[in-house]
Amino acid sequence: MHSLDKNAKQGRYEISLVEFRQSGPQDQITISAEAISSEAQHWQEQKETASRQTALVKYQQASEMWHRIGDTYQEAMAIEGTGTAFKHLGEDQKALAAYKQSLLLYRFSQDRPGEAHALNNIGGISYKIGDKPKTLEAFLAAADIFRELSHAGDEAESIDQAGAILEELKKLPEAIGTYQRLLILQRSMRDKDGEAQTLRILGRIYRLTAQPQKSIESYSQVLTIYQNSSELLKTAAVLYSLGLTYKSSGDKQKALASFNQALSLMQTRGQPSEVAAVRAQIGDVNYQPHQTEIALDNYQKALALYADSKKTKEFASALC
Repeated sequence: MHSLDKNAKQGRYEISLVEFRQSGPQDQITISAEAISSEAQHWQEQKETASRQTALVKYQQASEMWHRIGDTYQEAMAIEGTGTAFKHLGEDQKALAAYKQSLLLYRFSQDRPGEAHALNNIGGISYKIGDKPKTLEAFLAAADIFRELSHAGDEAESIDQAGAILEELKKLPEAIGTYQRLLILQRSMRDKDGEAQTLRILGRIYRLTAQPQKSIESYSQVLTIYQNSSELLKTAAVLYSLGLTYKSSGDKQKALASFNQALSLMQTRGQPSEVAAVRAQIGDVNYQPHQTEIALDNYQKALALYADSKKTKEFASALC
């Protein structure tokens, strides 16, 4: 037998007959579910309330279809979509219920990435309704799964969220450990911006927990990261924070040096309220009984700047 392809090489060819099965009801449901899921995603991406209401209906229809044919993974994704639609529509409790249902389905289908993302969703909506302990539990569980999967970026995001919740719960020693874990991840990913931000947070927590040396070390590392960059305002903010640490530890000379460096960077680029905060701190450090001239000069300049920026109520807090 000759090949119908004129360019085919000569030789022996084997003919096989393949029987294609006729599509059944399940195939039709699959096709419909895929189409409806695609429509739901399209409507979900729109910002209008009506569009998201449409998305919700579509996701509900799709989840029912995936359930009928036993596709647990696709059902989980569709129910997750209903959760997001409920969230956008402000129905937080329904969103939470949907996210919890999707979590169970992801676990049943042994989809670890899906499970971790569902936990992140639960963490986000739990925070919105004010349940911080559940928020923390969800983010830490998600982070552990991402770590298992070697998804460093996703793990870092979940850990960052957990650290923020620990701060809000005033669990500062635990927050330090969490941010130290985040710092290791950011360094492994060579995420310098993230590393700098985490070091700034650690510097603040160390100051609040009366660990001035560790606070100084953290802020100094940030300044090293920023030294060859054009991030002058960020550098100024770090110098201001460093000055607060020196001030709280009783080292007024180093505090004053840091505040003056911050002021020189902020004066031409910073917001009036930022410059005012630095001047207020300089005034506070310079204050001595019977030697009030420098302090008063800086207080007056700070107050004028706050007045210009319509933030006079912040003047007193700047002295803290």
